[in-house]
Amino acid sequence: MIAHSMTVPLIGGALVGLVYASASPQYSFHPLCTYGEIYRLRATVDIDGEAHSAEVVRQTSKSREWIYNLNSAGCEATHGLALSFRLRDNRVVLLPATLCRDGADALRKARRIDVSRHCEAIHRPKRAGASRYADGYIVDDAERPASWSRLALGTPATERNIVVRLTEVSAERVRADPEDDLDDTAPGLLKASFASREWFNSPERVIPYLRRSDFYRQNNRRFRYEVEER
Repeated sequence: MIAHSMTVPLIGGALVGLVYASASPQYSFHPLCTYGEIYRLRATVDIDGEAHSAEVVRQTSKSREWIYNLNSAGCEATHGLALSFRLRDNRVVLLPATLCRDGADALRKARRIDVSRHCEAIHRPKRAGASRYADGYIVDDAERPASWSRLALGTPATERNIVVRLTEVSAERVRADPEDDLDDTAPGLLKASFASREWFNSPERVIPYLRRSDFYRQNNRRFRYEVEER
């Protein structure tokens, strides 16, 4: 009788544990990796007079302390790194989705923030001024990319003098896995390599190799598109 009476609570506890685990963010129980901030980033931009909107779930991640020195690059995010905006002519604008330090600090104290109050270009604090890193990137074609270039918000870009202005951007703390819509908005970029003088200041920064590696391995270790820097 005692054994039977204990069975129901044990089963109930196991079911609760399974539900909790299934709803937990990536790396919640990973032995080598853990996560930091998780937030849903929503943005609207004006691109040559037209409004475009996008959203991602960004999850910062890192190795657990006990193995950090051996696994420092083993927990990098692959999704949720870039807001993508596809234009009528198939060009794609990519904006890094990592909050600037001031924005991240503000979000720890509030559930939702207006990012523009703390960050100049999502990843750049207002007080920092100009940065060596681009505010974003433009790729010439979402399906069959051939070239890319950098952009600074509010300034005519190399790509046909396109001007991108960030008109609205918010971040909200959530409990979810990282996600974005690159598979729909720019599938060609996931089948491409990006030639650059500085890989850390190119689309490689927001569409890392790990995101594209499955295609690379399944296609005789070759990417379909070689995208040149303009």
